[in-house]
Amino acid sequence: MKGDPEYTRAVNNLRTCQCTHKDVDLFNSRVIKSADNPDGVDMNTDDNINSTAIMTTNLLHEAINAHKAHANCLGPNLPTLITCAARDVTCKSVFYTLVHFSRL
Repeated sequence: MKGDPEYTRAVNNLRTCQCTHKDVDLFNSRVIKSADNPDGVDMNTDDNINSTAIMTTNLLHEAINAHKAHANCLGPNLPTLITCAARDVTCKSVFYTLVHFSRL
């Protein structure tokens, strides 16, 4: 979203449930897979590798990030994937969070 203030504004509006028709048109102009584009967009090309995707759930977001982190660490000269777990006890419910990152 860096370098794209219009998209940043639209995503912030989405986050706060204040989308405008202009925001919806912007999102619809960037749909990855649709009836008009049934094969979708290859997010693994150099043009799209740093693209932002809006996910329907945090679970899907975390799964995609974990897969991408794993893929970025395949091969002999690539970084090692490290998975860390954190226990959040700052609220009544206890949450466990897995964080995937590459060791440089």
